[in-house]
Amino acid sequence: FTLDVSLLPDFSQVKSDNIVKNLSAFEVSYDEQRPFFQEAVDLFQKGNLFYSRRIAGVPSGYYSVQSDLNEREEVENNPATAHLLNAIKFSGRNKNGLAIGVLNALTDNTRATVVDSLGRERSVLTQPFTNYNILVLDQSLRNNGSAYLINTSVLRDDHARRANVTGAGITLHNASNVYGLSVGGAVSQVYNFNESKPGYEGDYGYKYDLMLGKISGNWQYSLTHNLMNDRFDANDLGITQRNSQIVNKLLVSYYIFEPFWRLRDMEATFEVYNSLHYLTTKNENLTFTIKANGTDLRYTSYWGSLSWAPLETFDFYEPRIPGRHFMLPGFVNGSFGFSSDYRKPFAFDGYLAYTSASDGSSEYYLELSPIVRVDNHLSFTFEITFSGRGKDRGFATTDSAGRSVFGRRTVTGVENSLSTTYVFRNNLSLNLWTRHYWYQGHYDQYFLLREDGYLDETSTDYKADFNFNSFNIDLSFRWEFAPGSNVSLVWKNALITEDQEVAGGFFDNFSRTFEQPQLNNLSLKILYYLDYQNVRQWFRKSNS
Repeated sequence: FTLDVSLLPDFSQVKSDNIVKNLSAFEVSYDEQRPFFQEAVDLFQKGNLFYSRRIAGVPSGYYSVQSDLNEREEVENNPATAHLLNAIKFSGRNKNGLAIGVLNALTDNTRATVVDSLGRERSVLTQPFTNYNILVLDQSLRNNGSAYLINTSVLRDDHARRANVTGAGITLHNASNVYGLSVGGAVSQVYNFNESKPGYEGDYGYKYDLMLGKISGNWQYSLTHNLMNDRFDANDLGITQRNSQIVNKLLVSYYIFEPFWRLRDMEATFEVYNSLHYLTTKNENLTFTIKANGTDLRYTSYWGSLSWAPLETFDFYEPRIPGRHFMLPGFVNGSFGFSSDYRKPFAFDGYLAYTSASDGSSEYYLELSPIVRVDNHLSFTFEITFSGRGKDRGFATTDSAGRSVFGRRTVTGVENSLSTTYVFRNNLSLNLWTRHYWYQGHYDQYFLLREDGYLDETSTDYKADFNFNSFNIDLSFRWEFAPGSNVSLVWKNALITEDQEVAGGFFDNFSRTFEQPQLNNLSLKILYYLDYQNVRQWFRKSNS
């Protein structure tokens, strides 16, 4: 068993996020960069109920500060993350195969500062003191099976929203580990304070997952059935992007494990995916997909897919109004990617995807990434991506009558990133990571969403064009001066800007971006490892 404790942690030196412009109706989930929440957390992922970025993440009232301003007020300071006071993590597995995991974290009151035209300040509570808890039990069973029970809870002060989610599941295999069965489910309980009663009122939801299949051999297949009702909500300590959903999936795969022809191994898969809206049973997705991947004798891997969605489907999220839907067209999508041998001084990765829809819209994505290892000291990884949408129809705004206004848009994106590492010696290194993300869209036509989910052309003075840029530099110098002890010096530069002026080209946009203010952060951290046995010996010597 291991115990990790972090008191008043400072995560200012972690890698910056790959911030993106979000046009969808769903929250963007970012990778965890904080070491405490990266290490030994697999046990806490049981049931897919834990999203670690919730802890000390964006305060729940962060976005409402601007909209709740009084006349002649402006926001002077609005912290984008809650302040983490401490976090404790305990996990391990005993000799009987029972794994136990406990995680607890506390965040302090988070407040924004608002100032009026006379210089008078007032404080706005954006998130009260919050206690996050997770308890997990996972029992190993025969034939590589397992059973788990997990509970997550979030308790907030100041009569704020509280939540509790409990999940359980079991995985069983036959004696030869050829066939498998998985059953899981969870119940969510969200409590909001009712001022009129007063007291907390609960809202309860549930989900369950079933999977039966053949899990070994050349031929493998599985049938999956998932259901989530319209009230299931694990967003306080997890992430639930879609609820009110019934999903059925058929997967048939063929594996070749031994070398043949010019390949070392290969996998081919056929998948049928169908999603229905829980409340209405309307079709949200019906897709047929063929995909394959393999590795050749030179250790270059290839993969590709072809998907076909033949029917129009119902999108209940894009209108941003509960109960309304938007009719999505059928589409065809194809993709291909490759990755060469990383053991060589020069490697190259690439990926291309293209989608064509029945309404004339299209989407593409191209990613290229050369990896260069100059010698045992110096290495580079460069990545560039191009993306775009043509004649894409999506939500633009809500008009004064509360109706969804859609727009037809052309969207383009370019992302460049460079990672460089220079290792002076095993315990001394310099790392540079820089990224520029540019995403812009131009709307040439606007529509009103009809009750049947189709669009009627309309005129509006609203302009939904956007030009979004995010630029980051992370430069870090790290020296491990003793086992487990190190010094790290990190400089971070960040810039995020957005306006409605569509740029004429990449270099025009790039020069305009750097006319905006930038945020610079320089931090020095010294970590010294104290061995318990050595400390005991020091005290004994000092007392003798």
